[in-house]
Amino acid sequence: NRVDSGLTNHSINAIAVSDTNVIAGASGMFVSKIGDILWTKVDALPGMSVKSLAVSGGTVVAGTSIGVFVSTDNGRTWNQSNSGLNNTNVHSVAILDTNFFAGTDGGVFRSSNNGVSWDSVNTGLPFQYLACLAACGARLYAVGLCLDERNAPIATGQFPPEIRCDALEAYADAGQRTLRSTRGLLHLAIRAVDSDVTPDARLVLVHDMNFVERRSEETRRYLFYFFIALGACIALITVVIAQLS
Repeated sequence: NRVDSGLTNHSINAIAVSDTNVIAGASGMFVSKIGDILWTKVDALPGMSVKSLAVSGGTVVAGTSIGVFVSTDNGRTWNQSNSGLNNTNVHSVAILDTNFFAGTDGGVFRSSNNGVSWDSVNTGLPFQYLACLAACGARLYAVGLCLDERNAPIATGQFPPEIRCDALEAYADAGQRTLRSTRGLLHLAIRAVDSDVTPDARLVLVHDMNFVERRSEETRRYLFYFFIALGACIALITVVIAQLS
């Protein structure tokens, strides 16, 4: 069923859910309630192109054609936050812990104070146009970018050398996306990069899976101690029963 009553623009660039609010970014911003069919246009963001949305708790960050807007009440009210943002054509936004990130025509910018101010974080980035950003937790181990199959990946220092751009198909199957390395168990996620300049580019995210093995080891240890304690209790009960009889 169509749920677009109140939408004055049907070309939706981004959509997000914050609490009970559904937020849609188009030419302007629209907010609705989950389960409702009526959309209300946000007056604070009239006319500009809203290209991306990111949500963390009650905080919503919007990337637009005139910079970043931040809401701290699930998208009901918004404030523009562009201090230090040298390029305000924001294609993508992401939130990781207490950090906001914005991908622009002029690279990546980070804010560690809820969007009050921004700093450029482009060291090592071979290009400036950022159409997409993704935020990963502390278990992200390494990142590599394969522009094509002929060259080595552009990667962070810990990127496993055994992962080659000409052999990524080996990890295409869901059952083959783990790699045993000197670090331990790693998981690979491979994503195509939407780019007219490098149509064959692929992004490789390597996640540290050691926590799974550590958790399994802890579980085995807990079970071992549990059965020791259980055996001691049974032995004690047996002795008490023998004494009473």
